[in-house]
Amino acid sequence: MSYQKSQGGLSETQHFFLHLMDPKHPRVRNASSFSKASSNGQDQAFFSKLASKAKMLSPSHPKGNS
Repeated sequence: MSYQKSQGGLSETQHFFLHLMDPKHPRVRNASSFSKASSNGQDQAFFSKLASKAKMLSPSHPKGNS
């Protein structure tokens, strides 16, 4: 299962977090809100920060660049 290939409009990082944080994160849970938020730059930075955390927290999800 590779999250490298993004489906549709989600970037690989956002797609990764939809799976990783789905039960916990209100922004992810609320799809319409998420769509709007994901199109603004501030949210991109938010996901970037979470992405680096996820790489540390999830060694079971290697992205091929370890």
